[in-house]
Amino acid sequence: MHALRAHCGSYLYDSIAQQWLTEEERRAMEGRQVAGPLPAQSNGDGDGAESSDNEQASQDSSAAMQWPLFGSPTLSTIRVTSYTDRGGTIYFTVQPTLEGFHWVVERTFEEFSRLHKTLVDHYGISKTLLPTRKLFGYFGTPKPQFLSDMQLKLDQLLKTVLQNYPVPPRALLEFCGYPFCDVLSITQSLAVYVYNEGDYVLTNNKALFMSPTQLHCVGRRMTLPISSTGTGSVKGDFGNLLDFLMQLQKMKVAPSTEDKFILSSMEDVSFDLSIFKSLTYLMVDSIEIADVQGRQCLTGQLEGLDIRRCLNSLKEILLVYPVDDAVSPVPPGTVDLTRGLKWTSLTKICFKLNNITSIDTSLQLLPALTSLDLSYNYIERLENLTGLPNLKVVDLSYNKVADVKDLHLTIGNVSKLALAHNLITSLEGLDRCLSLAYLDLSSNQIAEVSEMGHLSGLPVLEDLYLQGNPLKPSSSSYRSTILTYLASIADKVFPNLLCQPFHAVLSKNVSSKKTI
Repeated sequence: MHALRAHCGSYLYDSIAQQWLTEEERRAMEGRQVAGPLPAQSNGDGDGAESSDNEQASQDSSAAMQWPLFGSPTLSTIRVTSYTDRGGTIYFTVQPTLEGFHWVVERTFEEFSRLHKTLVDHYGISKTLLPTRKLFGYFGTPKPQFLSDMQLKLDQLLKTVLQNYPVPPRALLEFCGYPFCDVLSITQSLAVYVYNEGDYVLTNNKALFMSPTQLHCVGRRMTLPISSTGTGSVKGDFGNLLDFLMQLQKMKVAPSTEDKFILSSMEDVSFDLSIFKSLTYLMVDSIEIADVQGRQCLTGQLEGLDIRRCLNSLKEILLVYPVDDAVSPVPPGTVDLTRGLKWTSLTKICFKLNNITSIDTSLQLLPALTSLDLSYNYIERLENLTGLPNLKVVDLSYNKVADVKDLHLTIGNVSKLALAHNLITSLEGLDRCLSLAYLDLSSNQIAEVSEMGHLSGLPVLEDLYLQGNPLKPSSSSYRSTILTYLASIADKVFPNLLCQPFHAVLSKNVSSKKTI
């Protein structure tokens, strides 16, 4: 069992909270049988008073539905497990549970009070179930004992409602954040978003942000025996959503910054990228790479790949095998490049901010690679960069590289190399990297100015960055000393300790004199 954040964008909540049960209750009130899960837009009926017969009809109708993520719209348990004081506002932690899933939402006393009022007005719940603030000394500074008693009373309130209504009232489901668990609600809200914004995204080639939960629900929705226009709403047409995703060129997948709760289960929560037929740029942040499936379908079309806070090695993402290899899988822990698919269109990759410790041979699957960013990792050696004839830009800043002695045997025709914030003490080996036009060695451990002699023979070097090194002598005269060693290229490099970092100077400088 593992935890998964349910990631729903800000445009989801307002629409979801009014969709799922409202239409079903309306139909039940009209005496019509509901044949299946039909998530529909609210008709604005509100929470009007209902007779006991209507309430029973609503329960029967909802109980007959087959919800795609859960067996039925019910809850196993609801608990108020704790409370938290945030700047004087008390939040009570509510944990609903359903069929192996549990999630948590935080609710204030005011939200409990609004729920209680709705239940009293429309479902006949006793007015005495909600504890009063005055009774528990809630005014002023609440004492821990008062808050603990309040927690127990609120817990009893929710349990009583659940016992009286095996199929919980819609108000309780919304209070618990239940709609965020539902496949149809999430995909329908995505479809509405695409209906409103899709043309703008495609026309302007914008990147669409999607969460793992949304992608997972899209995949689950495709397997359900339900018409794409089951709701009768053009805006919520799932077919339109699929058509949009097939045309999408840029996408970012990451946990939402507006997560509503944490969902946990043994259910598979992976998602498949094979439906993205036009995708050329993909960014993935803070996601389990094992959950990213369908990568085989992207190897011939993807041009840019950005993976952050996900990887322990390059092969985790780059080494993929044909689908038909599933019948004879490669043994775990082995790397078989002969069976791996080549990323024939991939020119730029950014794998910064990961836990990568080495550059493995899976890079050989990128014949078109021109730019490689492995900054902010734990790499100690530059290796396995040969066989990449188009590679021009390499960024290994903020790693643990200490030795560049045989660098010329590795970097080939690389013209821009960033090694800032590493552990380099000697520049021996750089003298044979004849294609270097840009070199960032700032914030290393280079102490001897004489090391500059290894750079004097670089014929096309124009950008040189050395600030942050403990160069000796430490007086301002070291600039002239450096120029003595760099006499042959002095007309192209100019001593100036204040210069921009590598990531801000990727293109050729317009100035004829460059900085050190």
